[in-house]
Amino acid sequence: MRPDLMGQGLGRVFVGAIVEFAIQHFSPNRLRLLILDWNDRSRKVAVALGFEREGVLRSTEGGFLVMTKPASEKADG
Repeated sequence: MRPDLMGQGLGRVFVGAIVEFAIQHFSPNRLRLLILDWNDRSRKVAVALGFEREGVLRSTEGGFLVMTKPASEKADG
């Protein structure tokens, strides 16, 4: 998302469009995303779109929340 559009409540629509694109073009069974553990804004968007936390990955960059959802669930943005 363009930086000037951040914080305007467009996260669900933006990420929802990405999810729908992935489903239409790649036909996955499940969707998985990783979010830096300090990024509360992105975590809230993912939860609003039906993603659930599955775990945490640790790396030299920090911790990443692993969130998944079945691809059959609609991404209501």
